Amino acid sequence: GGTFLDNETAVYEIPLEKNADFLNDLAKIHFSDSIIISPAAFDPSFYYDMWTVRINYTDGSYELISCDHYGETYDQSGKITDVHHYGCDSEEWEALIQKYVPEIIFLHPHGTE
Repeated sequence: GGTFLDNETAVYEIPLEKNADFLNDLAKIHFSDSIIISPAAFDPSFYYDMWTVRINYTDGSYELISCDHYGETYDQSGKITDVHHYGCDSEEWEALIQKYVPEIIFLHPHGTE
């Protein structure tokens, strides 16, 4: 409980037939590890950028990745099993997202109202 994912709703799901292309493009982005010093009881949502990708694995586990040097891995029951501090260039990240997310959602991820 109390994870970033609890408070967020996915704005777009990549169609199954584009998954391999997305993962290939994701693999081309250079991620670097960093050290983050934070208070013991911090809110992970501050460490995710606007575009966070959830990768679902066939065993039911999943991972959250963003460009802002923070990510989490969850097991099949939704329990955090790992935290990582990989980040990448924000312009590269946005270009990847924009390539796969329809423009209307990319420009207005929280709706147009």
